[in-house]
Amino acid sequence: GEPAKVMFTVQSRREDHGTNFSCRWELDLRSQGLELFQNTSAPRKLQTYVLPSIDPHLEVPPIVEVGSRWPVNCTLDGLFPASDAKVYLVLGDRNWNPI
Repeated sequence: GEPAKVMFTVQSRREDHGTNFSCRWELDLRSQGLELFQNTSAPRKLQTYVLPSIDPHLEVPPIVEVGSRWPVNCTLDGLFPASDAKVYLVLGDRNWNPI
């Protein structure tokens, strides 16, 4: 009648990103003349992230002329997966999207 609950602690690694995992249970009643019951949950995809403890590095010219265009470079070392990150530039109260 009572649900069975088992908890595991698993330490994820960067290389585990995107790996499928599932829960499998077995109830072996063969010693009582019955059978082995087993089932597996639907798989789930593990998503791992590394959030660096350092601040982003912003490269901009120290002086710019009004009306001119200039490059801005923002980097964050160690972020994983970088393809899932979104980068925004905020100038005053305006958001700028990368080109």
